[in-house]
Amino acid sequence: MSLRISRMSRVTQISRSLQSLQARKFSTTAQTQGLLDYFSFTRKNKLKTAEKSTKEVMQELETQDKDLTTQVAIPILGRTDPRNKDWKKKMNGFSGESWIPSQTTIKAELEGKQDAEKSEIITKRVSELHAQYAGSSDGALSDLSKRFTFLKQVQLEFGVAISDIKLTQLNNLHLVEDFVVSNLLGPKSRFNERFPNAIYLDPKEFEGTNISVTKFVGAKEKQKKFEKLVEQAKLAEQEALKAASA
Repeated sequence: MSLRISRMSRVTQISRSLQSLQARKFSTTAQTQGLLDYFSFTRKNKLKTAEKSTKEVMQELETQDKDLTTQVAIPILGRTDPRNKDWKKKMNGFSGESWIPSQTTIKAELEGKQDAEKSEIITKRVSELHAQYAGSSDGALSDLSKRFTFLKQVQLEFGVAISDIKLTQLNNLHLVEDFVVSNLLGPKSRFNERFPNAIYLDPKEFEGTNISVTKFVGAKEKQKKFEKLVEQAKLAEQEALKAASA
């Protein structure tokens, strides 16, 4: 009897638990936001703008008489020559003295003399420097260390610049003498420290051949020349029309 009562009480407890579960309801509350959340919300709303389609944008550009707000200059490699740039602007106030003097004692001594006398003075002084710094009896400059020392003194003494390629070519005294004479008595040296490896060609050396050496012309100079020729052509055309109608 007692066993039956305990089983009934157990069943009663289970049924009551089921009834309580069925009666329980789940509820939710709205999420509250703080003051900082409000500012971030408004900022996000401002950033969200309606995007126009490509067709709408094209229609606006066609109907409105407005110039483009910005003009983008597309750089083209190789069109602008670096020699057209402002060298002083590139230096940005920097200045440095060249180790090769522009004025030397021997240059002052050569002033007012004939070319033959100048050549004799130059040759004599080069020979003295060779004897002092190279010291070879046959005039050869096979010792590279002595050659560089000798040619450095030549540059300091005469104020002439010797490029790297010339340092390899001037391998005897007579070549050095001819080089210094041609630099001091011939056309003014065109050595430029901005372009130390530049190669300068003499047009006279190529006369009678199929090679022509012309002066370099920059993009700006070409454009000015072209505009000038176009203007001359227009004037000539106008004069021809006037002559034909007269």
